[in-house]
Amino acid sequence: MSKSRLVYQQQLEQERQQHSSPVTLCLQCETGTILKELILRYNGARHYADVAFTRQALAELTGAIATILGKMAAKSHLNPSTEDDPLPSSCVVSSLLDAATSLFYFLQNHRPIDPPATGKEKATGTGESEASHSEVDENQLLENGMKEALFQCAIQLMNSPNECIVSKASSLLALALAYKCDGSRNQEQVIQSSILNIHQTVQTQFKRVDHLWKYDAFCDIIKVSSRLSYSFAYSISSSLIEGITAVKPNADSDKNANNVVEKNEYILSLVSSIAQMQPQAVLKKLDQLLEVFSLSEDNSNGNSGTSMELSEKCKGQLISIILSCRLAQLLPPENWSMVYKEHVRNLVLSLSDGWTLYLLTRHAFSTGNFDIAAEEILQKRLLNEMSTSSKSYLWYTTLLMIARAESELSKEGTTMIPHALISLDAAINSLGSIGTTASTAFLNDLLCRRKDFLQLCLIARGMCAEMRLTNSEGDRHSRTRGQQRNISRCFYMVGSQYAKINKEYGAIHCQQTRSSIRSIFALCHFMGDAVRKVFYQVSQGSTNELHKDRSSMWPKGDNNHVLSKFLARLRRELIEPLDQSVEPKTRAESMIEIIDIICKCPFPYPRDFMSLKTLPPVEVCISPEPTFIPTTNSLEEKAKESGTATLSMHEIIEVQPGSTFNMFVSGVLPEAYFKQGYLSCSQIVVYRSLVYDGPLSGIEDADENGENHADMLVDKSRSDPSTEFPSELLPSCECVNMSPAVMVGSKFMIPVSCEPILSEGYYFLEIKLFLRDVRGGEYRIPIVEDCDVMIVMCKSH
Repeated sequence: MSKSRLVYQQQLEQERQQHSSPVTLCLQCETGTILKELILRYNGARHYADVAFTRQALAELTGAIATILGKMAAKSHLNPSTEDDPLPSSCVVSSLLDAATSLFYFLQNHRPIDPPATGKEKATGTGESEASHSEVDENQLLENGMKEALFQCAIQLMNSPNECIVSKASSLLALALAYKCDGSRNQEQVIQSSILNIHQTVQTQFKRVDHLWKYDAFCDIIKVSSRLSYSFAYSISSSLIEGITAVKPNADSDKNANNVVEKNEYILSLVSSIAQMQPQAVLKKLDQLLEVFSLSEDNSNGNSGTSMELSEKCKGQLISIILSCRLAQLLPPENWSMVYKEHVRNLVLSLSDGWTLYLLTRHAFSTGNFDIAAEEILQKRLLNEMSTSSKSYLWYTTLLMIARAESELSKEGTTMIPHALISLDAAINSLGSIGTTASTAFLNDLLCRRKDFLQLCLIARGMCAEMRLTNSEGDRHSRTRGQQRNISRCFYMVGSQYAKINKEYGAIHCQQTRSSIRSIFALCHFMGDAVRKVFYQVSQGSTNELHKDRSSMWPKGDNNHVLSKFLARLRRELIEPLDQSVEPKTRAESMIEIIDIICKCPFPYPRDFMSLKTLPPVEVCISPEPTFIPTTNSLEEKAKESGTATLSMHEIIEVQPGSTFNMFVSGVLPEAYFKQGYLSCSQIVVYRSLVYDGPLSGIEDADENGENHADMLVDKSRSDPSTEFPSELLPSCECVNMSPAVMVGSKFMIPVSCEPILSEGYYFLEIKLFLRDVRGGEYRIPIVEDCDVMIVMCKSH
């Protein structure tokens, strides 16, 4: 007992020393953080950035980094031992690179650079337009030149021996390459030329790897370059696999063996990242990779008889690589799953960490390997060996039902939709017993939309079967024609529901999750367009407002996903050529085949589908005065002064008819939005709407028959709900909320102007909060109940 008490006292003393020790801050790093925050907060979002500011900042940062590179070159070639002009520290270089990286969020070509005008074009143009045109072209050329100079400086800094500099340079190159566009028509050539320079630098560094951190530091640029270039992905993955082959553990030296295992973990992690970006490239080297670790049909357990030592992490990375290669083909042949499933089965059986198995299950869902997730991981390992509570067992059972439903669809297609719908219904019902409604709302919405999509596919297939049998589209006023008219609208509506899911939950999800939802959104759009083309007579003269208004807004999703590539090819080669000249029977047969193949395709489940995330609602104050959110103490004092016993967050605001009025929306955005989310954001946006609630007195606004005509004026006195009011978030600090309780968050105060109200009565001023990231995306922020409404009384004196 005394021994445990002594251990406890020692732990308390260690914690006390940790909290009492001063925190060492680097002045250069803090300066770089301030520069980055200044760029992000001043510009806000990509399409609202200040062009003059970004170009000036780009010129200053490029000049500073180029000057440092010049000093480094002169120091190394002329007189390395001189100390008269010391080089800047690595913290200075890293801070400048970090600040320059944030600039690429906002640098964009506002106008493409056209080729010089011919003599005829010059004769028809005006002098003023030609002058403005040349000015824009000149500014854009200067910006492109500075971006290219900064790009080349970052490539040179990747040769630095400092880990922080290499990592920051890799992040800058990754973001710059993702946004790289010089406004000319040879964009692809420019991108490929840049990737070639990056490839030469990376290959040179891999040949002389003296520190393992280089593999991790190059990860960002390797992933982006692999996504843009198949040849880059194939070459780098080949070099990495050869690096595994060249080094083997020495049985006489434990230290050497540990170093080799650690190096293999770094290399396999990079190969796994490349496989997710470009699975076709890694699939060609997969047999060679498995051969390195002696994973054959006779000996593939990952332990005995192998020429390479496999750690727990190496086994997980190997399984991840095999699962990612599933996306290399739309419908892989049967022998593919038979050959590689055996490797996955033996490696899964040798794993002992439950969290690794859970992460592999998530990866199997996102790559379409539902059969492996269901039978090899969930059924044999997680359910039978790793479930430690009733809730975990129920959660694994729910995932097993979903995986089996998707596995049946991928094998049998549309014939298994009824069975899959039953399994999805059971999974939705079991979600209510796992967690709170808020934590499972995202999963519930996705599964419900998946059910809707499958049911529409089943209905569309039945309508095509009827059309194939009759070889006609039906009579003009028949039931069949009405169903054909509505089926495309239903697909568009399901797509809009996916877009709503992205807005509601996108603030706390990763980029892969948002990209997967946009891919499903694009799939719904494709199905709506395809059905309209098949039922040609219905689409002629039809005014589908949902499709008409949002056709230009439909996202493309993940272009590298095998389903997205398949849809693009179908649209180009099959759907667009369809017209009335094609026989109805042929059109119906083609659509039946398309629906069947789409059901067999790997469905892009989001990565965050298997994580229960919730964010706290935001407390908001709507007030006619510019004050921050009041606390409970201030409300109590205010209630005592007014002599009322009730506490109200919102008072009734009185305005006169025909006069404009302003309100202030204030609150605190908790720090959890920045810790749990994956967004770089500094703006918060308010959308407001003014809704009529009722008359001041029921007698005044009623006619002789007792009917109220105030509703007729609602549209005239309703504010535009699409009007946005953006504002910058203040830096994070300790704030006091309504409880009152001290919390860490970012304050905001947004002035909201309201249009004149024409008629007397009571109105609800309703607000909605959205978080805007640097790319321009907006994501809903939940508000505490009864805090998003203000009562407005319009009354003439």
